[in-house]
Parts: sequence; structure tokens; C-alpha cells
Amino acid sequence: MGNIFDSHDQPRMMAFLDGDLSLSDDAFERAWREPKIQVDKQSTYEKQKTLLTFILTVPGVPIIYYGDEFGMTGAHDPDNRRMMRFGNDLTDTEQAQLEWTAKLINLRKKSSALRRGDYLPLYCDENVMIFSRGNPNQRLIVAINKSPQEQRVTLDLPPWLSSGTEPLLVRDSRYSDGKFKLSGYSGNIWKCD
Repeated sequence: MGNIFDSHDQPRMMAFLDGDLSLSDDAFERAWREPKIQVDKQSTYEKQKTLLTFILTVPGVPIIYYGDEFGMTGAHDPDNRRMMRFGNDLTDTEQAQLEWTAKLINLRKKSSALRRGDYLPLYCDENVMIFSRGNPNQRLIVAINKSPQEQRVTLDLPPWLSSGTEPLLVRDSRYSDGKFKLSGYSGNIWKCD
């Protein structure tokens, strides 16, 4: 099963996350208008990190279209097929986004629990999703907050999930003994002993 973030057949996710497009807009028509869509809000990159954390930690194969790793935006075809940019052509924010995405992808590559582990839902509401991924070699807890506001959740977890957790992605989120404090637009992964 593939979890698609973006593709050549749809507008770029960053255009939706930044508010440049809505689902009711004509993204084909917008692709030909000036000025070209661009990412205007810093929070859009945090939203993308949150969504990428979800895509790269739920069961299935993550499918990331070129440019998603640094936050490329665009309306529908042909605007969603902009030229790829590298190195000095990236802004400082895009370079930081690329480094963060690489860290998350490398974490998935090293983690058999994220690639082939079981999936255990622990909590879900309108803004927060918490689940565990694991196998006989590794157990992880993933918490995602899609809200711009900090969220706090307390869960009564079994000892095998609540003891000795080490954060693998540090994004101003905390977890200890079933208590989660998640900053706005964040996702984090913790390794259980």
C-alpha cells in the first residue's frame, strides 16, 4: 500500500497547507495565472513536517514526489512540475526542511518497526493521534498534533509502553509516563525500552 504525499497528477500539498489553494479551487486554471504560488508562511513548513511524520510512520510505503523533501509548492499541471532545485538554489528554510526530512527518512530506514512493525492505535481526537509501532526487536510511540496550539494528553499505558522512552525526533514535544505535551504542528517518535 502506498501513502502518496504528492504526485504529478495533483496540486502540491504545500499549496493547500499554505492556503494558496482550497479543495474547491480550480487548480488547473490557477497553474497558469501569475503570480506563481509560493510558500508565504513559516508555519506551512511545520505543517508539512507534521504530515511527513504521519506518512513516514503509518503502515504502508511512503511516496514522496520530488521537491517535497524541501517544501516545493505549485498548483496543478504544469505548475506541479517545476524544475528541481538543489544546494544554493534552496532558501535557508528549505535547506533546514530538507535536512529534517532526511533525518526522518533515515530514521525510517533504520527502524524495522516503522517499515514492517505492527500498528497499535493508542489515542485519537480532532487534533492528536498517538499510536505505537513495533516488532520483537523494537517498540516506538508516535504522537502527532495537527493543531497550531499545544496539546496535552494523558494516557494509562501498560508498563511495556510507558517506561524508559527516548525521543528520536525532537520538536518541542515531551512524553513521560503516559503524559504527552505536544507543541503546535508537531510530530515526534519515542523509542521504548
